[in-house]
Amino acid sequence: MKTAGIRAKIIRAFLIVSLFAAGVTGLLGYLSGRSVLTQSIYDRLTGLRIAKAYHIENYVRLVRNHVLSMSDNLMVLDAIRDFTTAFAELEKSTITPEDAKSLQDFYAATVIPELKKHSEFESTADSLLPKSTAARLLQSRYLVANQDGEGQEKGKNPVDSSQWKSVHDRYDPVFEKMRKLFGYDDILLVSADKAEVVYSTSSQIDLGVTFREGPYATIELGKVVREVLASGDDDFVRIVDFEPYAAAKGLPAAFAVTGIFEGSKILGALVFQFPVDRIDSILSGENRWAEQGLGKSGEVFLMGEDGFMRNDSRFLKEDLDEFSKKLAESGVSQDALARIARLRTTIMTMKLDSPVIQEIFQGKSGTELASDYLGDVSLTSYAPLDVEGLKWGIVAKIHADEALSPLRRFERQLALSLALITALTILAAALAGSRIAAPIRQITQAARAFASGFYEVRVHIRSRDEVQDLAESFNSMAFEIHSKTTKYRSQVQENRRLLENLMPTSVMARMRGRKTTGAGEPFHTDVTLVFLEIEGLFELYENRDAAEATRLIDSLHAQFDAATSDHGVEKLNASGAGYLAACGLSESRFDHSQRSIAFVQEAKSIVKRFNEANATHLFLSAGVHRGPVTSGKLGRHAFVDELWARTIDLAKRPEEMHGHSSIRVSQAVYERVHNDAGLRFSKDQDETDPENTVWILT
Repeated sequence: MKTAGIRAKIIRAFLIVSLFAAGVTGLLGYLSGRSVLTQSIYDRLTGLRIAKAYHIENYVRLVRNHVLSMSDNLMVLDAIRDFTTAFAELEKSTITPEDAKSLQDFYAATVIPELKKHSEFESTADSLLPKSTAARLLQSRYLVANQDGEGQEKGKNPVDSSQWKSVHDRYDPVFEKMRKLFGYDDILLVSADKAEVVYSTSSQIDLGVTFREGPYATIELGKVVREVLASGDDDFVRIVDFEPYAAAKGLPAAFAVTGIFEGSKILGALVFQFPVDRIDSILSGENRWAEQGLGKSGEVFLMGEDGFMRNDSRFLKEDLDEFSKKLAESGVSQDALARIARLRTTIMTMKLDSPVIQEIFQGKSGTELASDYLGDVSLTSYAPLDVEGLKWGIVAKIHADEALSPLRRFERQLALSLALITALTILAAALAGSRIAAPIRQITQAARAFASGFYEVRVHIRSRDEVQDLAESFNSMAFEIHSKTTKYRSQVQENRRLLENLMPTSVMARMRGRKTTGAGEPFHTDVTLVFLEIEGLFELYENRDAAEATRLIDSLHAQFDAATSDHGVEKLNASGAGYLAACGLSESRFDHSQRSIAFVQEAKSIVKRFNEANATHLFLSAGVHRGPVTSGKLGRHAFVDELWARTIDLAKRPEEMHGHSSIRVSQAVYERVHNDAGLRFSKDQDETDPENTVWILT
């Protein structure tokens, strides 16, 4: 290996490893950071959404409970009775032609043109002029007579001396104070018999109108008022969702309505008009979006099941022109844009249509990255809103670019870091390559010399690192190989003597290729080996005289010898508890496995008869294995490992004898004898090696 090649590979390796490590670390860090950052934003949006939803739900619940509790107030009971009576008396009065004409002119000049700007009132604006005398009389005094030259309301200053005025003067300060304290846009009292508005704190064009017929009967408020008056339940409260309301100059309004009961008798209805600003203030945090963690592009908004927003968009408040421009770019129609710009509100004018809105009104909540109504990709948290029967949903969102801006900074820092790491890695790799290449080349040259037969070669490196360890290992290896080579011949001789102790003389002679008396032909290609181990000899020698015990064992071996002759099996060796035999080794036997099995079965019977005759408790552990062997292969370790050692291992399995003999055979033997109807085998479940299946002869 050339030095230049080593240096180049080291530089490449350093570069690949460093860039891979840096890239993987950076990627994992980026993905983890993105996930954590995104999740933290979602968690913040969800927390804000839950808090706002709680405030809205709590506020609507508060209004509901307030209108319900006030309906039982004795002052309210007196007021509805007095106003209903006074309004009925006022109906008997006569309105002067001048007052009637001025009211008509007022509607024609002020009310109708304003309402016709809204598509909802184009067909009904002309019919809004009240029909009843009481309503016309009150509106002429409160609306017409109290207008200055610019058409703005100056304040309440009725100019008649009727009973209604006296009732108004008595109760109006209380209701007006209540309205201001709780921030309601209006408080209405509605009579039970004709569903007429007999009192209004704001005294607008709904004063004196009826909800039983005419244009006010078709709106949702009119339907709910009639439902409440007909319910007969003093705990019945209905919340009316936002809808365009004529008395609010066509702007959306929402109401809470309940009945006023005296015992079981209904006297009328109490109506609170929700303050639009209050709901909007809750959602916007009084227009402090940034302080709530919503940055420059986040907001929380409500929408109804019809898809229309129920509060003003943040962007409309901040810059109406820019908001209109972005809406136009996102595909909002010109009619909708004109209406939003004219009314300067998104309540019931801005309609949303997206998968998120659809999921909300399927009862689902969650978080996701989705396009908002301005066409921007935003992180969004959404949920249905449980508000007194109103089908609303709440969404908290923030622009993805703003929310994930820290991630963009991290991406730039990551790219810069990778570039710096690359440069430093190349420099470090070049220096390291020079230091590592020289000693490696020295070791390489020494290895080549050693491979050529120069066993005395050694290397001397003092680098105090792994290269020095490698050099020392090389020197140690060279020394060991050199030493072992000199001892090889003597070791071979020693191994041969050890093998001669295990095998009979005739077998060893053939293994070496020599001929001896009675040697016969060379070894055959396939033999079956049997190893018998007698269990219980320790107890035999412990309970009997040594000479007697030895005599008994010799007699047992003699019976084994006789059995080998009967079955054509060749005894190879016998020593104490062990007995080694083979079939097909010296004389070819096509059925050597069957003969070996028959011999083992008889040996088992011999041990049983021996126990019965001598009152002993011996057991036989036998192993039977077969395999190929030639005269050239027999003297190698393969023969000992594959044939002898395997056979002995089968007999010496680490299992409990359970008071009986055991015969274990290898897969090779099993395949030759398992078709014999007189033999039964079971698989040894303790053997986990599929290549060395063991069978137990039962």
